[in-house]
Amino acid sequence: YDIDELFEKNKKDKLDECSNSIFDTIMENIQNNEIKEIIEEMTSWMKNDELDYVLKIVLNKFIFMLNSLKNNMLDENNYEDIEIRKLIIAEYNTYFYKFRVLNDYYLNKKTNEESEEVLLVEENDEDNKNNLFFAMAASKSYFERDIQSVPEEYYTRVKKLLEGFKKGDLPDINMEGFSANSKLKGYRKLKEDQVRIVYRLIDNNNYLILGVFVKKDNRGSNEYIRIINRDYDYKINTEDLYFSKLTQSEEIYGSVIDYLEENSRKGNR
Repeated sequence: YDIDELFEKNKKDKLDECSNSIFDTIMENIQNNEIKEIIEEMTSWMKNDELDYVLKIVLNKFIFMLNSLKNNMLDENNYEDIEIRKLIIAEYNTYFYKFRVLNDYYLNKKTNEESEEVLLVEENDEDNKNNLFFAMAASKSYFERDIQSVPEEYYTRVKKLLEGFKKGDLPDINMEGFSANSKLKGYRKLKEDQVRIVYRLIDNNNYLILGVFVKKDNRGSNEYIRIINRDYDYKINTEDLYFSKLTQSEEIYGSVIDYLEENSRKGNR
């Protein structure tokens, strides 16, 4: 790490630690009307962007826990046992109200800052969307670096592929594996016209985005090899690590979509 990267890493570690403390505190037996006061006390030292980062992690932790409780309730054995089902429902409701208080606080904060940013997690379709993680080159993702080399007339296509893949409604014709090249086994691509986005499955509905390029001729395989060489053992094997990297990747995704939308207006193919 250089000095700037070390500073950013230390700051991120501190924010992640604070996110865990806030979540653990809210999960304790406290009244819902105390949540706002607790958050403001524990985050008084933060800048707006740091507070935004922390609140997103805490909200995502609640959503993950609520989904787990919902799945637990729908388990065949638990669902048929009325007493167990009542206990799970009671626990779900307790934490859901805490989530609502926290979410309202978050949205009010965003409104007060006159920001149009919207919380990226939608509770109702959580099971139907893909989580996109981005391979990192130090403090910046490879994807953000790659996009600088993609002509602006292709930005609309890149945006369409990313958004469709994240929502889970991208047509099969835009997704493809690499059956002809054993070196690329396990990797896949999103494609539209000459645009290629290389990715792989991490687990469940979590995917690692490795890079993007515009295929200029039949020698695109060299680009694929170059991009998959960025891959490494991307770990999200603990809950804290999962939510930390998910939040980081949601920030990257939002920045990339904003950049593509703003700059795609400059040139249409």
